[in-house]
Amino acid sequence: MPQEIVIPVITLRESENQSAKTRAVEFSLLGSSNKVVTNKQRFEFIQTEPVSERVLARSVLVSLRDGETMISDEQSLTFDSSSGLMDERKRSVILTIKSGQYDKSKDHFLIARDTQTRVEVVRIPVKVDLAFANDF
Repeated sequence: MPQEIVIPVITLRESENQSAKTRAVEFSLLGSSNKVVTNKQRFEFIQTEPVSERVLARSVLVSLRDGETMISDEQSLTFDSSSGLMDERKRSVILTIKSGQYDKSKDHFLIARDTQTRVEVVRIPVKVDLAFANDF
């Protein structure tokens, strides 16, 4: 005695709306002075929005570069704050400039690269005008 079986078919459709996609959190450099005058320079960044279901945390490696040549140490920063307060989303890093002579008329770059993909996410021109060499 054959019986009939009904199997429901569910069709899923992924939303193509931008608000439905997940993405890494954005950040920017605080301050307007893009001039390095000491061998240890502090840079302050701010995470522009809180981390949520759709906005994912991001870790970056920050360094100063002359083209592809690194002229400072490389420091890691993680932007993972879910706070609504801007002050709690600030992150700072202190970079130590390597000893050497730097052309103060030439642009060097503050670069942040994503730690997972190694893709450059921020490139900001800075002038390096050291008053004293790093011979201390």
